[in-house]
Amino acid sequence: MAKLFEVVVNGNDITIQLKYTNVRVNQISVFIDHHYLGSLGLLQSFVIQTNGYLPKKIQIQYEVVYEGRVLRHNETHHVRQNAFRKQQYKPGDILVSCDNVNGLPFGFMGHGALVISDQEAIESIPLDPIVRKITIESFKSDHPNHAQFRPVSEAKGLNAANYAIRYLNIYQENKIKGIKKPKFKFTIKTPLHDEWTYIYCTKLIWLSYYYGAGIEFINDHLWFSPEDVYSNCINHPEFELIYIHPEFKFHIDS
Repeated sequence: MAKLFEVVVNGNDITIQLKYTNVRVNQISVFIDHHYLGSLGLLQSFVIQTNGYLPKKIQIQYEVVYEGRVLRHNETHHVRQNAFRKQQYKPGDILVSCDNVNGLPFGFMGHGALVISDQEAIESIPLDPIVRKITIESFKSDHPNHAQFRPVSEAKGLNAANYAIRYLNIYQENKIKGIKKPKFKFTIKTPLHDEWTYIYCTKLIWLSYYYGAGIEFINDHLWFSPEDVYSNCINHPEFELIYIHPEFKFHIDS
């Protein structure tokens, strides 16, 4: 059977539309790279927003009525990667993942970093050096299940990035002088606005926006976790979602 659907890419939107008006199609199920998106009733066309994710393959399963019989059918569409806008990065972008490189299950811990240029970010980790500059590509490689948020105000994003750069510079100067501040530790004993006692990945993001851009993220429980970063940004009027992996999800409100 010939393909009944046409797949059209426009920016980061994918339009799936029925090519024929005289064909009755029911129970449409859509998969992107084997990820099930959901099922639809009888529709002529619909749009999928990819949020920056670059799919390679779209599979459509459906029922079609042919000569009085109901037949199940599926078709696969391969998507040209150059049809999408390339994911870009600006100073102040927030990268937050729901996965870890230390073996914890997806959705329970996570990690975060603050973008300082179109190719680099700053993160805090439990290994020396605990504050360091990394490439964005290395973050994406280590943490594929991540989301990217961008401040609506470019100036605030730049100010947050500049704070993170200054923080890294001071940390490196302290190391040279033998000053062991800050230390890496998840703690609730010191307030978030305490800059130099303890640090961890998402606290650095909190500090960068609090002191650098005048934005105070809400911390609902214990330490300021990657889940808190996502929950703050997803509905925050000063941030927009640029990219999210289809399997990005937190299982707990930490």
